[in-house]
Amino acid sequence: MLLNCTFTTTNDNSNVGYIDIRHKAPLFESDVVFSVENPMLNPTSSVITSSLTLSLKKSDLPFVIGSANSSGWGWVTYGQEKSLLFGLKLPQTSQQLLPLFPARISCKISLDTTGLENIQVLMPTSEERLTPDSVTVSGSIMNLHCTFPMSVSSIGRVRFRSKSLVQRDNAFSIIGKSAPPGFRDIPSQFTFRQTGVSGLELDSNQLVQLEQGQNIINYIAPNPAADNLIIQYIVATPAENITVELMNTLGATVLSAALPKQSYGIYDLPLDLKGIPAGMYLLRVRSNTNTETHRVMISR
Repeated sequence: MLLNCTFTTTNDNSNVGYIDIRHKAPLFESDVVFSVENPMLNPTSSVITSSLTLSLKKSDLPFVIGSANSSGWGWVTYGQEKSLLFGLKLPQTSQQLLPLFPARISCKISLDTTGLENIQVLMPTSEERLTPDSVTVSGSIMNLHCTFPMSVSSIGRVRFRSKSLVQRDNAFSIIGKSAPPGFRDIPSQFTFRQTGVSGLELDSNQLVQLEQGQNIINYIAPNPAADNLIIQYIVATPAENITVELMNTLGATVLSAALPKQSYGIYDLPLDLKGIPAGMYLLRVRSNTNTETHRVMISR
């Protein structure tokens, strides 16, 4: 485009004019040359030309990955559910660019599923589940091809539960597949840690029991107890029910409680001891084929 323009000159060497151009999101990357020729008033003088090269680049379109859990940004404990929230990282002018984007965004999610179960794809702020367009598995890597409604905020999340007894790192990545003109999809990656039972003070015998699928008592506190008692129970094999019995030295049951089905995880089972006389008792916990008995002192 050739523009012949006349500007009013000034004596203070300030700018005499400007040209306003806007990048229209090209289909490919290119360079644009802008030049200005300033013919002198004296026709015999040579023309002075100034030029500038503008590089028109596609904008990267990554995802922002965050945690939908209220605590624990980069880690998940044994038996805990965790949700990874994701959305497009749009430029500051996202509202102006929104018409360029399709109504639905396609993406590929890759997740290392080692030590994970109950993997689900959901909408970002509700329990509405989304069925992936397709799912492929290569070793421990699950690839989920999904389509979400376009949004300038979060567009979806992946939820899972940790069942790894040992500490391990898992990789999560996502890349879009429907970038509009002027943008290019690039992958975004995140690594989270399954802490397993590494944060608990377990001896080697307890670790072997868990690896064999036995459910165990980690601790009973306080002991001696007064009015309340907490049993920390580790479930390595999902239990249809967990029963707790408190028996006196004659073998009579003075307190019993039953809990519903429990999946993998670490549970604190509270007992209300009010009204039970002080003395020595036997505490028995049963689940599946596991039975553990410990001495408990009630002292007031």
